[in-house]
Amino acid sequence: MTRTLEGRKMEWTARAFFAAITSITALLILLPVPAVAAEGSWIQTGGSARTPSTPDVVNWNGGEYRVVRGEDDAIWWSYNNGPWRPVLDYGRTSVAPIVLAAFDTVMVVHTGLDGQVYYSVLQNLHTSEWTSWTRIPGNANTVNMPAAAYSSARQEVLFQVTDASSQSPSFTTMRLRDGAYHFPTEWSHPSAGGIQSLAGAALSMKPKASKGNYVKSVYLSSTCSTSQRIQLAEVDTDNLGATTYREVPGGGLCDLTPSIGNAGPSGRDVTNTSDPNFALQNQFTIAVTSPNDHEVWLNRSTDGGSGWSGWRHANDGNSPTTASPSVNSFNSSMRVDITWDGNSSNRFPHHSIVEKQL
Repeated sequence: MTRTLEGRKMEWTARAFFAAITSITALLILLPVPAVAAEGSWIQTGGSARTPSTPDVVNWNGGEYRVVRGEDDAIWWSYNNGPWRPVLDYGRTSVAPIVLAAFDTVMVVHTGLDGQVYYSVLQNLHTSEWTSWTRIPGNANTVNMPAAAYSSARQEVLFQVTDASSQSPSFTTMRLRDGAYHFPTEWSHPSAGGIQSLAGAALSMKPKASKGNYVKSVYLSSTCSTSQRIQLAEVDTDNLGATTYREVPGGGLCDLTPSIGNAGPSGRDVTNTSDPNFALQNQFTIAVTSPNDHEVWLNRSTDGGSGWSGWRHANDGNSPTTASPSVNSFNSSMRVDITWDGNSSNRFPHHSIVEKQL
């Protein structure tokens, strides 16, 4: 049968279409997709350090900075698992301090015995020189560990505490202006959907594409409600009044602060949506201690906190802990740190720092 010119045109069009589809498919296959790291085993870290509270760590600028509340209630830090030194010779706390990378340096934050929140900034790594403890303005009025997260895109640190009187969240922000730290407002108390918390909260930065190639950052906040449910909110410091908590799916229970953390580089927002690190920073893990067995349970999201994989025990046997877990970035993956309950298991010493890769 003789093909007409129109028939040949249709054939050429079909060939071009399938060739284009094949090229696009090949391109999609070749695009870098971040792999989910295999979960590791529990290992003791931090040497002889002992802490009754949550240990915290940040990886920044090629180094690992770890901070704990000592059994003497002082605030101690170490670099790359080196010697433990006090952040300053004064300053005591009854709850865990936290550490974060912000404004191209490292900052330690803690709740003082007076219920106010203080911060100190590392000045010299080799001489262990820190700025004096500085109180965040306003009345924090908290008995829980503070939460903080840094957004390089917004050039700000968001702080969160649980108000001791109302059991509701309070927020404030820090910005760097003319070489000095500035707090545009004192502690604010959005209704947050009427949430009340049993404990403190945890924060993690989340890069978020909004329109076209414009990327801004918001924050994910996790807390434990008075009904022992794990709650999550997206916090936009441009609109704190819109902060509303929702229960993380799966029916998980809590009685301490649930920790949230993401993968990818610390101390900077990845603003290029085609960069594999953008996808990494939208991978989150929530770790919580169950009131039923006092062990670590995990839930993971790979889409910025919209969907969750479901609650499960951490692998590698029992994980008894006396405090909340702490989830932090570990290069292209995450890890969780806990303080070991040696009264429940003699696998590690009591109150030693134990961690695993997630």
